[in-house]
Amino acid sequence: MPRLTWMILLLGISLGNVCLAQSQGTLELIEKSESLRSEIEQLRTERDHLSGESQSSLNIRLAERHLRLLNVYDELALALREDREAGLDVSQVTQQLAPKLLRLGPHIRRAIEQRQKAIDTLDGKFEPLSVEWLAAFREHNQFIDTGLTALSQHVENLADLSLNNKDSQEFLNQALHQRAEILAGQVSLTQRAIENATLHLENRPDDADTKARKQAQDEKLALITNSLRVVIALMRDNKLETERYQELLIRTTGDITADILDANLIKRLAQAWLADTVDFIKHNGAAVFFKLVVFFAIIGIFYLLSRWASKLLHKSLRRSNVRMSSLMEDMLVKLTGRLVLFIGVLIGLGQLGVSVGPILAGLGVAGFIVGFALQDTLGNFASGMMILIYRPFDVDDVIEAAGIKGQVRSMNLVSTTILTFDNQTLVVPNNKIWGDVIRNVTAQNQRRVDMVFGIGYQDDIDQAEKVLNSILADHDKVLSEPEPIVRLHTLNDSSVDFVVRPWVNTEDYWDVYWDVTRAVKKRFDAEGISIPFPQRDVHIYQTTEK
Repeated sequence: MPRLTWMILLLGISLGNVCLAQSQGTLELIEKSESLRSEIEQLRTERDHLSGESQSSLNIRLAERHLRLLNVYDELALALREDREAGLDVSQVTQQLAPKLLRLGPHIRRAIEQRQKAIDTLDGKFEPLSVEWLAAFREHNQFIDTGLTALSQHVENLADLSLNNKDSQEFLNQALHQRAEILAGQVSLTQRAIENATLHLENRPDDADTKARKQAQDEKLALITNSLRVVIALMRDNKLETERYQELLIRTTGDITADILDANLIKRLAQAWLADTVDFIKHNGAAVFFKLVVFFAIIGIFYLLSRWASKLLHKSLRRSNVRMSSLMEDMLVKLTGRLVLFIGVLIGLGQLGVSVGPILAGLGVAGFIVGFALQDTLGNFASGMMILIYRPFDVDDVIEAAGIKGQVRSMNLVSTTILTFDNQTLVVPNNKIWGDVIRNVTAQNQRRVDMVFGIGYQDDIDQAEKVLNSILADHDKVLSEPEPIVRLHTLNDSSVDFVVRPWVNTEDYWDVYWDVTRAVKKRFDAEGISIPFPQRDVHIYQTTEK
């Protein structure tokens, strides 16, 4: 027998004289709904002959079947709407389905009420907040949320089919209000339990039982707020007032959603926050003001102590015989001041009631993470420490390192600031300086000025040497010890070269260099001694043609 003919006969038996001019999808959904109804009747008969836990388990199965049947009716309502829009007559099918649809709502209502009672009796079945308790609490709440969502859709389907949904709508509104109030109360109770556990942990942070209880309360609060979100959405779909529940949800979870854009909700939140602030100031204003005064007083005192400690350390280092670079001295002085001020901040936070232990632990963890992420910076830090320990240069020294030449202006544990001779400020990472050759030009008190002067091959060597010695002897910044050196050094292609190497104080280096160079040119001109330039002899040969 063809499938369509078999379905028509089945529908004729189950629905009576129903017009069968429906779409294939509608007929299949009607068949599916009848099959589910048969299963429900069979389960109900079996349940009536049982008692105790067996009966309770079958009640759960019946509730699940009713929800599945409701979902099928949702699809069926949509299919009938499409048939009606396609021009098919759905009035007789709707009339036959109406009693079954109207009876389905009370079944769902009873199932929701049974689950709510089951939640209320959980403490008698399981250890409160145990793993089993939380699992049952989650399962019951999910079922209630699903049932209310299905019931809301059922009410909408009744309206689409032009059936009387007044009783179902009234029960739905009542159930949503009741559910919202229950959840709101559970939120308040659970938050209070979490606050008590938190206060207890502040005094006894190692209490494992309280930690476990607080964790379970946090999980319970998350389940409650998730259900509250579902109820708020359903209330909004059914044109019910939700502002106070939205306010509670936002204040509990801190989640800001599109709902916050509602003007009335923003007003309620602002009023609640203002009321909380005024109440807090009224009851705790004097104590908070006194704590703030003490906090800033502690910060001020430790700020003065930090400056005093820095100055005391600075004087002690200056008076001691310990050889220390200015860079290390400056770093130690600044580090001491900041350490004293940091201790003052921690003490001040303790007076405000802030727990210092977690802050220090957090700083340790953050330091490890930041250190792992900033490995190059740690390399600069290590190089800075090596520079401070071995002291290859100090502030105001002229150095040449990392391809840069200039005067050291300052240094920290990460970088060194160098001022070049053309007045550019360069900040150089310490690992580049420590990893390269460091030439400290001004580390010694005395320096030798190396100069080379050439004369022509036709000039008198003794006369030129006498002139050069005379220039050095006459210059007041040339040191007599070590003795200046003037020697014939090289016979070049175009000149006879003398090396001239006077010793000077380091700060006089460039003055002597420029003065001697000028004096040599003037004296050589006066003495008739030439300063040759590169030249080449060119020989031209002529051949006579025969």
